[in-house]
Amino acid sequence: MSKRRVPVYKFENFQELSNKPTIKKSLYTSIVEHLGDNIDTSEHQVTVAHITTQDSMFDLNVERQEFEHNLTNALGYFEGEEDYEMCAKIFSMIEKLK
Repeated sequence: MSKRRVPVYKFENFQELSNKPTIKKSLYTSIVEHLGDNIDTSEHQVTVAHITTQDSMFDLNVERQEFEHNLTNALGYFEGEEDYEMCAKIFSMIEKLK
C-alpha cells in the first residue's frame, strides 16, 4: 500500500475541476504516483485523492482492473503537456501491467 500522502482537493462544485489546469495536472500526477506505488502490490483498490465540495465529500479510488485505463488517460494528458519524462514513466507502468 502506498505511503504517499493522498491529496485533498476542495471545490465549490465539480465543474471547477475541469476549469483549473493546475488541479488537473496535480490530479493526474497523483494518479500516476499512487498507481505506480501499488503496481507490484496485491491492493485491489487505491485511493488517489480526497475530493470535497460544498455538498459532499468522497474518495477517488481506482480499482486494479482500471489501472491501465487510468494510466492511458494520464499518458494522453502528459503527452498534451509535452512532459515526455512522465510519459516514459507511465508507458513503463502500462507495460508492467500487461
